[in-house]
Amino acid sequence: MQVQGRRSGNPELKSIQADSFGYGFVWSPNRHLTFRADYYNISIDDEVRDLSLDFILRNENECRQGRSELSAEACADFIGRVDRTPANSPVPNAITLIRTNPVNISTEEVSGISAGATFRWGGGNWGNYVLDFEWNKTLEHDVRQFPDDPELDYLRDGFWSSEFQ
Repeated sequence: MQVQGRRSGNPELKSIQADSFGYGFVWSPNRHLTFRADYYNISIDDEVRDLSLDFILRNENECRQGRSELSAEACADFIGRVDRTPANSPVPNAITLIRTNPVNISTEEVSGISAGATFRWGGGNWGNYVLDFEWNKTLEHDVRQFPDDPELDYLRDGFWSSEFQ
């Protein structure tokens, strides 16, 4: 089965707005060893992102089945992005065209903790060596696609999650 796709620009895009803050510390008990830890929090409004075909089709299906928690505005948008053959055609409701374009995501928030340690040794004829250990724990990754939609937990919800904690 072959499906045609159409991607276009979006003249209605707005500039993104982002706020971030973080705090942390660095401790070096001697010249060979350094420890560091940071907390970060990033909030983005009107983020620009392409809607993937999978994302469009999953949401279009959930809206058509009446199982979606998305707003009526969002469901109308997803259903309008997918053209299907008529119900009385030889292949009823087959996808004929999917439209995608970049859109402003209303909000996205990511927060987490990162930590690391560096050990340095050597010198002289054998060179200098550095051993780094890095660790990150994402605490929160929430996205709201449209203003009236519920907040999606991109970190913990298996339907949406595409990242490691």
